[in-house]
Amino acid sequence: MIQRLRCMLILLGAFFYAQSLNAQTTNANYRELIVQVPGIGSNRGFPEIRGKLINIPGVHVIAFCESQHLIMLKIDKKKQADNKPVFAAINQLEFKFYVKEGASIAKAMDACKDRSMTVFKYDDPSGE
Repeated sequence: MIQRLRCMLILLGAFFYAQSLNAQTTNANYRELIVQVPGIGSNRGFPEIRGKLINIPGVHVIAFCESQHLIMLKIDKKKQADNKPVFAAINQLEFKFYVKEGASIAKAMDACKDRSMTVFKYDDPSGE
C-alpha cells in the first residue's frame, strides 16, 4: 500500500514537472510589450493603431488601458524577431509613444484596475 502511494506521488510529481516545463516553453515563445501612446482614447487613436497592429503577423493586442494610454501586446518571437514592425506601425500613424521597459501585462493590468480598460479576446494557438 505504501509503495503504491509512493509510486502515485512520484507520477503526480512528474506530471506537474512536465506541465511546468511546457508552460515555460510556451512563455519563452512570446514576449510582452507595453507601449504608452499619450493622448489616445478608445474612440480616437487607439482604433487606428490597433487596426495596424493586428495585421502584423505574430502581434496580438491583449488590452488597452485608456486612463494610462497603455497598449498591451504579446508578440510571437518566431514570427517577429524584434519590435521594429510595431514601432514602425505606430510611427506611420504619426503618434509619439514610449516603451514601458521592464513592464509586464500583469503589472499594467493591475495598475489599470478600476479604471477604463478594454481586454481583447486572445486565441493563442499554442494553448497558453
